[in-house]
Amino acid sequence: MKTFRTIREALAYTVNTLIAAGHTYIINVRGPSEIASNEAAAIQFVAQHMVYNDGKLGLTMNLPFDPASGEFAHLVQFVGAGVEQHFDEYYVNGIPSYALRLLTDIDLAKNVALFILSRVHGYKPSTQFECEVHDEGPLPSETQVTVDRVEMGIRTPRCEALAIDRPEVKEPSKSNSHSPAPSA
Repeated sequence: MKTFRTIREALAYTVNTLIAAGHTYIINVRGPSEIASNEAAAIQFVAQHMVYNDGKLGLTMNLPFDPASGEFAHLVQFVGAGVEQHFDEYYVNGIPSYALRLLTDIDLAKNVALFILSRVHGYKPSTQFECEVHDEGPLPSETQVTVDRVEMGIRTPRCEALAIDRPEVKEPSKSNSHSPAPSA
């Protein structure tokens, strides 16, 4: 595990080192509240394959809202922010979760993270976050690894509510054997 002081540094390391090496990963972003209560994360980024089972390693924001761990209030805030329609909804062991594919666009991923941390978790823009990057190793050799790259000319529909670009929506695989850990 590597720890970073900024979201952008963690994302850049992930894109430039782990994705470049064909590795899957989990990035846990923790604010002061999560650190004080020893919770896993406010938000997560995971390799796209870990949610969609599609062989792609791009950055995917993963937002599990486990009611058993007090996440119901954050789910209400998330829905109230009016952005849930831009995410893919799926369930892991009955836990409502939302995913947003962000390709390898570091600045886009950082901006979406800051928006969610502000609107859903109530953090101010000046908040310092701790970012833990876990290298989960390479995909199994039988899985074809691909990386969608913005710089290769892939364009996406406009996400007006967040003023961001995002990929086409595809139903997440329910049979995914690589499930990211729900936040505590």
